[in-house]
Amino acid sequence: MNNKPTKELLKIITDFRKGILGNDKPNKKCYMVCSALYGFLIFLGYNSIKLVKGVVEQNGEKYEHYWFELPDKTIIDPTASQFKDENGNILPKVYYGDLPNYYTIEKIS
Repeated sequence: MNNKPTKELLKIITDFRKGILGNDKPNKKCYMVCSALYGFLIFLGYNSIKLVKGVVEQNGEKYEHYWFELPDKTIIDPTASQFKDENGNILPKVYYGDLPNYYTIEKIS
């Protein structure tokens, strides 16, 4: 990854998400957003960021999902707001932090 701070990376991801989704909900659009964004991030020099394919479990249902993993194993999920946390609160539009326990990694690219 280049030396740009995480604050700048989060702004790039947030702006990109808004550019693709506008005011639309991100439901079932995680691959569309993440695949296009992944190429853009690599172009910008974020070579250590990884695209992750996984599963998010909500209310006994499992949903295929995509997000990014940083070298320190924290994640950035640009379409997180389609899911809720353990307390039933909707996640932020762009989630940054530790991998939630209801996210399961299947493949890292």
